Amino acid sequence: MGKKLLCFFVLAVAAGNASAQFNLSLDRDAHNAYDRAQNSRFVNTHTAIKPWLDKQAGPLADSITSYHFVRPGNAPLRPRKSDDGSFFRPGEMQVLPLADVRAGFDLQGKRPLMTMFGGMHFTGHYKTKLAWDVRAGAGYERMPHFLDSLAKTNHIIHGWGDRAYVSKGSGYAWQHLSGYVSWSPNKIFNFQAGRDKHFWGDGYRSLFLSDAAGAFPFLKINTTVWKLQYTFMLAAHNYMSGTQGLKADYKAKFASFHHISWNATRRLNIGVFESIVWQGEDQYRFRSFDPNYVNPMVFFRPVEYSLGSSDNAMLGFSFKLKAARWLQFYGQAMLDEFLLKEVKARSGWWANKQGGQLGMKLFNVFRVKGLSMQGEMNMVRPFTYAHGSVQQNYGHQGMSLAHPQQANFIEATGITTYRWKRLLVEGKLVTASFGLDSAGKNMGHNMFASYINRPREYGNYMLQGIKTTLFQADLRAAYLLYAPMNLKIEAGLTARSLSNVIYSEKATFFWIGFRTAIFNDYTDF
Repeated sequence: MGKKLLCFFVLAVAAGNASAQFNLSLDRDAHNAYDRAQNSRFVNTHTAIKPWLDKQAGPLADSITSYHFVRPGNAPLRPRKSDDGSFFRPGEMQVLPLADVRAGFDLQGKRPLMTMFGGMHFTGHYKTKLAWDVRAGAGYERMPHFLDSLAKTNHIIHGWGDRAYVSKGSGYAWQHLSGYVSWSPNKIFNFQAGRDKHFWGDGYRSLFLSDAAGAFPFLKINTTVWKLQYTFMLAAHNYMSGTQGLKADYKAKFASFHHISWNATRRLNIGVFESIVWQGEDQYRFRSFDPNYVNPMVFFRPVEYSLGSSDNAMLGFSFKLKAARWLQFYGQAMLDEFLLKEVKARSGWWANKQGGQLGMKLFNVFRVKGLSMQGEMNMVRPFTYAHGSVQQNYGHQGMSLAHPQQANFIEATGITTYRWKRLLVEGKLVTASFGLDSAGKNMGHNMFASYINRPREYGNYMLQGIKTTLFQADLRAAYLLYAPMNLKIEAGLTARSLSNVIYSEKATFFWIGFRTAIFNDYTDF
């Protein structure tokens, strides 16, 4: 079997030529600019695995006017394209600055806010198949109170995923390094390795894999044949066992991900997702990397059972329906544990650990060009993503690898966006209810707590514990200053309220600045 797979790999690599392919910046503004064009039933692309390769946006560049993806190094706003649609010019290397400079004020906390980040962006390629993209820099930040509390707890800079060092003036300093090497031997395969973020899904949130956590080392294989796309990724994560954020407290853990995407018809896409997380060393043993999970052609559950393992495996299903040129539906279902007998019994068995997502996108609303709307519902049952061994939870450096709200929650999101040439205006409302731990009992919200310490076997229900309500409204305006750097000037206003029977906290803050957006910045959880 191994020889057959090796022969198939060699033949596939040799079967044709392809240009080096870069990733779009993992910035929601860049990807969403192509949503309406991707929604055409005549476009046979796969949109769930992000960041996209530039060849996915290349053929659509002339079909929109509000935003044109230009990878670093291509100066024109409408760059030349290679035969396969990717933005590519042989022999090109580029060094560009990175910057994120924003200032604001927290009205409730009565404190100034500040983000100052600077660095360099190195990109280039060798001949026609090998490309690289590296970002490096350092920064300083003063955050609103609720994010400051998160940094004190996790010792990680929110949004960047880098270690937070306490600095003068109630702020934090950090250093950042991310990037990847991309090899495209032909039009079928793309191989990538590096340290970066990923988002798997078609919605604002993802129950499979999101970019809420920090960047992590990975190896990814992406294969596209006919109407199928198969993605396999290996990753290394960290579990922080201590409370001081010291590197000595980081414990190694690993993950393996599969995703199969099938364009069943011109309008319908169906996806299957599978993942497994397994721990490395602990106080009793050193396990290291498990080669049994490297085979990209197997499903994990049979392998897990054959090993007699208690690793953390999950299964998911997704769909996307292009109902009309102006209307799209999408969704995900996540199964952490599933026993039909217990689900039908409706007795609140603790291990009924599932989650679901349902969303809708509308384009050119009221026939206004560039006006789009999105509505999305997410729910995840208690104890989902958690594990008996806390080192095998579905997280990285204190943040969830899926939905940032973790588990035991119901959330609704509404987003309205207007684009005109390089200008973008966006309004967003997020409301969520979730159940916090009560009297020291694990009620299923905190995925970083072991589910062994659950209070009961049956009688568990959604939002159990201390019911807490979150409401957040965001208004943001952005103008694309320089496309090769994805440099934007932005201004935003946020109003936030979090309350339960024990306490209530509010936050209102605004900010303005400019940034080369390489990652999404989430504050609505």
